[in-house]
Amino acid sequence: MSKLGFTFGSIALFTLVACGGNETTKPSDDADETDEAGSTDKVDSGRPKDAGRPKDAGRDATTTPPRDAGNTTAALVKLPCEVDRIVTEKCGTCHGSDPSAPVSLVTAQDFQAQAADNKAMYASVKQKINATDPRLRMPPTSGKELTEEEKATLNAWLDKSAPGSNEKCNPTPTSDAGVDDKGSLGVVDPDDPSLTCYRFLAHNGDNKTPLPVGIAPDVYFAFVYAAPWKDTQYGMVVRPIVDNKKALHHWLLFQDNVPGVPTGAIPQIGAHPTGQLLAAWAPGADPMDFRQIAKDKGGVGLELPSNTTYTVEFHYNSDDANAKDASGVEICVAKEKPANIAAYSWVGYDNLGFPSTNWRGTCAPFITTPINIISFMPHMHLKGIHMKGTVVRANGQSEVVHDKPFDFNYQVSYPVSITLNPGDKIVTDCTYSEPAVFGQPTNMEMCYLFSMAYPKGALATPDVWGSIAHGSSSCLGQ
Repeated sequence: MSKLGFTFGSIALFTLVACGGNETTKPSDDADETDEAGSTDKVDSGRPKDAGRPKDAGRDATTTPPRDAGNTTAALVKLPCEVDRIVTEKCGTCHGSDPSAPVSLVTAQDFQAQAADNKAMYASVKQKINATDPRLRMPPTSGKELTEEEKATLNAWLDKSAPGSNEKCNPTPTSDAGVDDKGSLGVVDPDDPSLTCYRFLAHNGDNKTPLPVGIAPDVYFAFVYAAPWKDTQYGMVVRPIVDNKKALHHWLLFQDNVPGVPTGAIPQIGAHPTGQLLAAWAPGADPMDFRQIAKDKGGVGLELPSNTTYTVEFHYNSDDANAKDASGVEICVAKEKPANIAAYSWVGYDNLGFPSTNWRGTCAPFITTPINIISFMPHMHLKGIHMKGTVVRANGQSEVVHDKPFDFNYQVSYPVSITLNPGDKIVTDCTYSEPAVFGQPTNMEMCYLFSMAYPKGALATPDVWGSIAHGSSSCLGQ
């Protein structure tokens, strides 16, 4: 797929309407600036560290100076911990320290600055998060909406004129594991000793230095890794690691049904006939944590055998001759098997041979037992503007389960809890700004409602084209 994504591009316009408000349009030649997967700071191994949060999230006021460093009377700049968490998760994609929107919302001083409407920024933010018109409300409908509890927390803080804090916040746990020819060296998660975290990264054939990407217009590479763990393990947390936001379009993590040979970059065409999709990243995508999902049903996770290989496919779209990349995935595993094993399925439509502004795909699973869907990740390209998912029950009744605008620069994974019974179908409708045809490049189109579901492989149909293109875990309309 093209910048998926659990997946996606390189040329776009960012506006405050799509990323934080309805003020001045800010052009950008970097569609990946919306990535929130992590900073590009390096450690000695040549790998990014602190993946999973924006650069300044969880910062300490003692080490982050005020923006006006010459002002000796500057107030505390750090956000209160709960405010920091909400702003990072719900606003950081567009308003982080390297914003795609016109303003950063990273420090208390950012909130206390003057907004474009001459109000204090905190007053403008309060107005926008409480707007009744969804076209004006922030975050935008294509993003992650605030819960009522989160909105109350922000309102209470904004009503106090957004004061700074000296609280010390706990950062999202990460590991700085190095890599060897078997994949990545495991590091125990500091916040959950039951988990060991491993990393699979793009490299220059030596598992140590970044991949020289260079000029790469819609180029696909795959890296094969031997399982670095002993015995079968169970993936409970998947964290994206994004090194070069300007070059990376998306990545996909597959379990190889037919073991391969560990290797460096192998040119690909975007087909995966022998792979089971486990995880994916595209701009805006978050880490996935299975630990709290379906606990009342015995839990859920990814099954990761040790007697096979794992492939990460990278889609690059780079116009920089000097571009390098060490992006990839960190997957944290446990020894204890959960009651339910999940995986992604390719749901939607991908065989359109003539231009159209609307595509529809119908997924009719052939399994005769219930299927539990726990997340959706919509994926289209630059012309995609809206996606709708509808469950049509066997008795003819239907219910809309996803109905949101699509933003190529903010491809969010939406938690859901949906049970499909035998005879039920999922209908995916994709809408484009102009007639489009299917294709891997960013200037062509796709229509995928990637669905994480259990039992693993249940959300599938015996479709010949889907199996050839994406393996057995596909449920695509033709």
